[in-house]
Amino acid sequence: MDVPGFAAQVSLDEADYFLSTDEEIQSTIAAHRDDVYYLEKIYAGQVNYSIQDAYEERDRYEELADPKYIDPVAIFDTMALTVIHYGLQVAV
Repeated sequence: MDVPGFAAQVSLDEADYFLSTDEEIQSTIAAHRDDVYYLEKIYAGQVNYSIQDAYEERDRYEELADPKYIDPVAIFDTMALTVIHYGLQVAV
């Protein structure tokens, strides 16, 4: 499975980090692996907020205020989808 919208700033290492540190994300992706619509259209927003929380915990405030990260279909949205698609690969 290809990871759509894969920006240069988004790596599978980061996706792996979020999956390994957030068991709730990992278990939700596994539980809904047959419902890609839910994961991509609804759950991606929750993953996005989790990613932003992780950036805040790491004091990466510049990214949290940067439109290229926070605007719709920007880096955080791409990262959320990357985490979900990587999680689907791991869950299979």
